[in-house]
Amino acid sequence: MQPLRQIWNKFREVLSAEYGSREADALFYWAAQEILRQDRVQIAARLQDSVSAQEKESFAGTLVRLQQGEPIQYIFQKAYFLDLELEVNRSVLIPRGETEELVLWALDCLRDVSNPTILDLCTGSGAIALALAQARLDAQVWACDISCEALQTAERNNKKCRTAVKFFQQDILQNNFPETLKKESFDLIISNPPYVRQSEKPLMRANVLQYEPHLALFVEDLDPLLFYRRIAAIANLYLQPGASLMAEINEALSDETKQLFERQGFVKTEIRQDLHDKPRMIKGFKNIFPD
Repeated sequence: MQPLRQIWNKFREVLSAEYGSREADALFYWAAQEILRQDRVQIAARLQDSVSAQEKESFAGTLVRLQQGEPIQYIFQKAYFLDLELEVNRSVLIPRGETEELVLWALDCLRDVSNPTILDLCTGSGAIALALAQARLDAQVWACDISCEALQTAERNNKKCRTAVKFFQQDILQNNFPETLKKESFDLIISNPPYVRQSEKPLMRANVLQYEPHLALFVEDLDPLLFYRRIAAIANLYLQPGASLMAEINEALSDETKQLFERQGFVKTEIRQDLHDKPRMIKGFKNIFPD
């Protein structure tokens, strides 16, 4: 029999060089909560206790996968996003803190809008759409993605969260949106599209490159704002005059993205910093008085 503290020490020994001791501890506790079905307080109180042979085997298998770089969210097919617990797998990106900030900004923008209509482009796991739908029970929310596998995951999350988001398959680079979407009908269009340039791959962590879907991450260097140009064109068709377009952006291209939105006719465009003081979000309003 092996004490739980010994397993914790092994996680630290194996993972600290790559992740740092604090993150290694966090990974241990996440794994322990999933394997032992106990909360963090209960786990901390039983560190001297021994684990069963089956539990020891589960910890060992998890540690091997973590050592190989697999994100723990994919190991346990679970991620947390604001108040939601979402299923994630290798067909969808793992939702991140800066995207939570985008959702909170969007909710603030919708504060005075009754029964808002919302369209989420490139939805992935559905995190943005589902968080907005859960926070605004009076909202009607649509969301799309090019990937059938991602949409299947989003639909399972829709059921799990007991929300009523209307998901549909769509390549937003194609001009064939379903006729059920009425033009000039949305109060908010929001997106976290692919925005990482191919040349930026060396700057990314190996586990992201190895495990997360490249379809949802990368754009060609020759046209890195391709998706934003298309999103702005869609917003010009489907947003109500005066309504908001919001997106997560590449911090290295914030000025260029702002200029693109302004060229597309959006007004009062604003770049917002995330908690790490990086320019990661943009908002603009559809002009009420277009030229």
